[in-house]
Amino acid sequence: MTLFYGVLKSQGDSAASFASVLPFYLTYTSNWSLVQAAGLGITWSLATEEQLHLFWPAIEKLNHKRVVYVVLGLIILVNQLTNFGLLKGVFSTIYRSPTVELEILSTTFTPICLGIGLAHLLHRSQSFNLVIRSLGHRRSPIILLLVLLVVINFAPIDISGFPRLLIQLLMALLLGSLVVREDHSLQPLLRFYLIVRIGKISYGI
Repeated sequence: MTLFYGVLKSQGDSAASFASVLPFYLTYTSNWSLVQAAGLGITWSLATEEQLHLFWPAIEKLNHKRVVYVVLGLIILVNQLTNFGLLKGVFSTIYRSPTVELEILSTTFTPICLGIGLAHLLHRSQSFNLVIRSLGHRRSPIILLLVLLVVINFAPIDISGFPRLLIQLLMALLLGSLVVREDHSLQPLLRFYLIVRIGKISYGI
């Protein structure tokens, strides 16, 4: 992309925009930038993953489990305060902009933290038994999937606030129902060759 913008698109606003954001791309911090070069907006997701891989293992390794849960809770709290629009003034002040639209602030942290929390629940036998009693019915995945599809279908265009939180919670529950037991109602679909193949290559794509 540097070659593309530096040689083929060296003139114009696109190149200037890319140059201004290049330090963020090089350091995997583009998720905190208000400006994105054309075609590179999706890099906020990659940056978020890299930051998680860099910092979260240290949090897990160096702290007691209770501290880990507190950190997870605080991250989710801040993320939801942002999702419900209660921190707009704070971030507008930080970025000196009346309108701050950062994907990472409203969409990213809660699903990641719910996934981490689910992993912790499934790791311990006592909490695993709680999960399997709650989500371990063979038809739980198909029921949760149908509920999720209904919620998404009837959600407003702007899903900020409760609709987004509900979708995130349902997706976490769906994931839990899929991994807590293998012989669930969606097993034939997930073992279908095309689905398996897409699963193997989707990250690379």
